[in-house]
Amino acid sequence: MPGPFQRTIKWGTITGVAIAMIQWLVFYMILDPNTPPPAWFSVIQFLIAFTGVILCVKEYRDHDLNGEISYGKAFSTGLLTMLWVTIVVMMYVYISTKLSPDRIEIMKETATEAIQKQYDDGKLSEKQFESAMEMTEKLMQPLWLTLITFFNIFIPGVILSLLAAWLHKVFFKPVNAES
Repeated sequence: MPGPFQRTIKWGTITGVAIAMIQWLVFYMILDPNTPPPAWFSVIQFLIAFTGVILCVKEYRDHDLNGEISYGKAFSTGLLTMLWVTIVVMMYVYISTKLSPDRIEIMKETATEAIQKQYDDGKLSEKQFESAMEMTEKLMQPLWLTLITFFNIFIPGVILSLLAAWLHKVFFKPVNAES
């Protein structure tokens, strides 16, 4: 009988691959490389992640726990799922940035233009401008982009896991529930 770990690996992999595919589609097929991704891009990623967590917790509850799950178990299952999603997406980011260094150059150019615009508009001092340019150069490396991905996926994933656990306790009826 699979336990929570096997289910988190299953749903984390499915969800992580789905998010990686969306990132690939948006960055390599849809978007002009010189524009930042639109807001809907993040919303779609989080909807996919939330769906993966919900489905993982539901499957664990229904198949392993006889239709009953505590808030703590639901949360920890969601958290483990999001950790695995994060690992899968981090692997994608690292591999894709190593295989496409030109993409990093485009990202640097886009960030540099945005910083330059803020400086030209008087929103940054000379010192802030120079500091921002140095940080952009340092952070636009495959390893740093991969680490940034951890914070962009896992930290919101904690919130998604809390929400999924709450939804399972409050709204989702257990399999054995009598109506």
